[in-house]
Amino acid sequence: MQYPAVINISGIAAGFLLLGLIFKSQKHFSG
Repeated sequence: MQYPAVINISGIAAGFLLLGLIFKSQKHFSG
């Protein structure tokens, strides 16, 4: 029953990582 929670947490972490990468790349390109 804990597997879905782990997948959810890892998914959220991956989403934040992707958002950070996109934000960094956008800042880099605009700057």
